[in-house]
Amino acid sequence: MKSYKVFSSLIAIILALSLMAACGSGSSSNSETLGNAAVTSNSAAYTLKAGHVQSQTHPYHLGLEYFGKLLEDRSGGKIVLEIYPSSQLGSERELTESIQMGTLSCALVGNAVLANFDDTFSVFDLPFLFENRDHAHAVMQSDFCAELYSGLENNDIIGLAWYENGFFDVLSKKEVDVPSDFNGMNIRTMENAAYMNTYTAAGANPVPMAFSEVYTALQNGTVDGVSTSITASVPMKFYEVAPYFLQVDMQFAICNMIFSKEVLDEMPQEYQDLIKECAIESQQYEWDQIAIQEQEGINTINASGGQVKATTDKQAWINAVRDPVYSSSAHADKIDHIRNYDH
Repeated sequence: MKSYKVFSSLIAIILALSLMAACGSGSSSNSETLGNAAVTSNSAAYTLKAGHVQSQTHPYHLGLEYFGKLLEDRSGGKIVLEIYPSSQLGSERELTESIQMGTLSCALVGNAVLANFDDTFSVFDLPFLFENRDHAHAVMQSDFCAELYSGLENNDIIGLAWYENGFFDVLSKKEVDVPSDFNGMNIRTMENAAYMNTYTAAGANPVPMAFSEVYTALQNGTVDGVSTSITASVPMKFYEVAPYFLQVDMQFAICNMIFSKEVLDEMPQEYQDLIKECAIESQQYEWDQIAIQEQEGINTINASGGQVKATTDKQAWINAVRDPVYSSSAHADKIDHIRNYDH
């Protein structure tokens, strides 16, 4: 019995010493977790996680890298951004849900996902809404878009910056020019009403499918073409099996940088302001990268024996698709505001 008591006393002493050591250790580092941002109070280091669905070479990723560099430099290393490309953290819908829950700090998502919170975002998917890229950029920096982002806060989402993915036109297996050339063609589109209605109005059969399946579908003839941008299609080497890219300036692909309201609210005001400032600066950088990669993509397609050309009759496209697609939109007033926006 005596030996048992001695053993128990030794155990008690060991446990007490362990607790003292743990308390001493905690007071020096004082670590906690802020959503998906790890926080160490004594050094004020924030590690934020960002996700997107494109590759590491895509302008989305390059824009986020620039965003992270600005944050790290201007915070003196106290804010670090970890980037997870290629859907590593899930689809755009899953990324958005993680943003709402505060388990992810930052994400790049398309309009279709945000239209679930405010259907106004769906207006940006309409064809021939923007005259050109400068027009689109002017609208993206307008009070109209700022108000759209402001409305997202009720859903625990902060809109920070507007990225882009260029104009979505069509890459095809045969040379095409005007809508009548598309009669009966199967064209892969996103599973998006505006995109599908556009190609239906042009006389084609829209075929929604995963982007990863497009190369094989073009190769085996399941589809005859794909609604895409140059920057999205060239890395996938679609031009190897569909060498003709027709530029129509049809749909301008907007991408939204969103941030978790929960994570942002728990950060010091100076860091909240810094994040917003750096996000806007990264926006212009991403736009520049898109322009660079578009020209490189055009050169790649042409050098491979393919052809990139502009339609000879843009008005024929406008006449064929704009009214039928616009008539199904509930945002006629917003359409007029965007189309007539002074740029």
